[in-house]
Amino acid sequence: MRPSIEVMWARASRHLEAMLKVVDQMRDLTGSRDVPASEHDIRAAASYLDDLYSAAERVFEIIAADVDGSVPRGEGWHAALLDQVGHEVRDVRPAVISPELYRRLNDYRAFRHVERHTYGYELRWEKMCPLIENLPSVAARLTGELETFRQKMAEIEASWSSSG
Repeated sequence: MRPSIEVMWARASRHLEAMLKVVDQMRDLTGSRDVPASEHDIRAAASYLDDLYSAAERVFEIIAADVDGSVPRGEGWHAALLDQVGHEVRDVRPAVISPELYRRLNDYRAFRHVERHTYGYELRWEKMCPLIENLPSVAARLTGELETFRQKMAEIEASWSSSG
């Protein structure tokens, strides 16, 4: 028996809260930037970008496990999970995220891969700037789309209860 959408949402909510905290932390780090970023700033910003995508991915893992009944494994599982939540599963659930948000989150996923597989001193502020600048809007859009998903799933769950 699958957990109710509200139980699943309770499990996911701490990761959503973490994501919003990351946005605030990034804003604190970059809010009054008028000089080139130090290596410490670059490393901190990279960590926040990593944290944002990791929080989103944890929510996606919960949805994949609780609703879809399967979480990708093995090499390439991070990309496969993002792809999985970007598509509808007929007679089970709507797409969790829109195609536009999928593309934007994929940029964060790709950055996280680079960040985790290079030395911090190799990271470049100018390459990170678009991700940093878009962080608040991506987080807001993800929060909104996840709330829409939660509402749709509650409606589906209610229809299952009434039909059977």
